Amino acid sequence: MGDAPESVALEKQLLEQLGTGRVRTPEELAAFFDGLEILPPGLVPLPLWRPEQAILDASTIDVRFMTGGVGRKP
Repeated sequence: MGDAPESVALEKQLLEQLGTGRVRTPEELAAFFDGLEILPPGLVPLPLWRPEQAILDASTIDVRFMTGGVGRKP
């Protein structure tokens, strides 16, 4: 997500509501999968991971906020 103004604002809002935490970059998230084979479709925004219906706009901040992936030992 980086330091785009919308990301910073969303992170600030979440911290006010939840107390602690931070938004991780794609590179930081990928590090959790170090040594694992990442299964398709990879490390992507959650709506793109096995969507049940077409995603018309995956560029909005709420759609891009959560990222997921599945990894397994090779």
